[in-house]
Amino acid sequence: MALSMRRPLMPPLPRARFVLTPRQEQIMDLVVDEGLGRYAIAARLRISSETAKNYLCVYGHKMGIYGRMGCGNITEAAVAYLGYRSLKARGILNGRTRNKGGTGR
Repeated sequence: MALSMRRPLMPPLPRARFVLTPRQEQIMDLVVDEGLGRYAIAARLRISSETAKNYLCVYGHKMGIYGRMGCGNITEAAVAYLGYRSLKARGILNGRTRNKGGTGR
């Protein structure tokens, strides 16, 4: 008896493994859309370059953009963010980082 090799009618939807804060999304938009680096981001947002660095990659915990995305450099983060932004645009992600009270529905 042969096993049937049926394919699902539709591939499963991709899921993002991370959710970024609005400020982190703003920073990644500058990186992806305009190709800005840490110092240019700092000048554009009127923050220090150290703060921009901390937003991108805070070493020691996963709250920086690289840590949340599981990336080691800006190129990997940019590619991951393009996928994240695509999912968010299609309505698959709701963009919330945590439940801020209420029932969570």
